Amino acid sequence: MIRAFFLLLVGTFWFINTVHAQDQQKPPEKAKSMKSLNDYRWDISLDIYNLFRGYRNVMLRYAPKKNGAYRLSIDHHFTGYADEASYRDSITGIVGNKSHVVYKVWNYYVIAQLGYEFRKNLGRHQLFYGTDIGVDFHYLKAEAPYLYTSRRLDGGLYPFAGLKYRITDRLSISAETSISLIYHGARDYGRDSHPIMTSQRFSSYFNPLSAINVSYHF
Repeated sequence: MIRAFFLLLVGTFWFINTVHAQDQQKPPEKAKSMKSLNDYRWDISLDIYNLFRGYRNVMLRYAPKKNGAYRLSIDHHFTGYADEASYRDSITGIVGNKSHVVYKVWNYYVIAQLGYEFRKNLGRHQLFYGTDIGVDFHYLKAEAPYLYTSRRLDGGLYPFAGLKYRITDRLSISAETSISLIYHGARDYGRDSHPIMTSQRFSSYFNPLSAINVSYHF
């Protein structure tokens, strides 16, 4: 029994050494060359992750160099004008057509980010990182008799990092993680431009998955 086990062990070592020697004698195979992808200067992206959460985010990127690109994203944009009427008396609360007041309202709302990303190409994969500067501005103004103005401003820095995969020559998908460093300021004015409410604060938070972008390169 012991003799049979010893012969089996010797035979196994002999087989391994024979295969290893044959592999060393073979000339090395040439690595398969990966198809080179075109480095287009422009691409436009749609954030499908936030789209399903009810937000719209479109990004345009311009890459004058291979290892970097400028990026501009618009999350929300709204401009509106309305004639509104109030039929409720502020004292009695009774609705009456004779007591209604008509006033005009301007409303402007935009969220935008501008930044730069550094790139490292690894075949079809691409590592990128950088920082965006973001602005979230909301303005509302009501004319007489209410004479009410409201301003909201959120601005800050958004460092990010991500990974992109080129599905085809012109189509890619990427995911990003980011950190938000934000300043918030708000002020409401009443009659005679008298402030009736002011607030400001600083905040920061980590977003492990901030975007999943599908991009078209051109």
